[in-house]
Amino acid sequence: MHRTQQAIDRGLVHRAMHLTLLALGAVIAGLVTGIFAARAGDFTFYGATGAGAAAAVVVFTLGIKALEYLLRE
Repeated sequence: MHRTQQAIDRGLVHRAMHLTLLALGAVIAGLVTGIFAARAGDFTFYGATGAGAAAAVVVFTLGIKALEYLLRE
């Protein structure tokens, strides 16, 4: 059968799915950290936002390092 497009490489889709789930997890971790900092840490709104953003960046960075190690070929 003649194809007009090449088949999608399943390895790229697999990695993209992992990256998307990692980004979603980092955002959720940042949100939870920000809420916790505002409630339990008695931070201001801006301080809690900064803590949540920093937590999201840290989780994403560590997750990327873990994915590089786990998905190494």
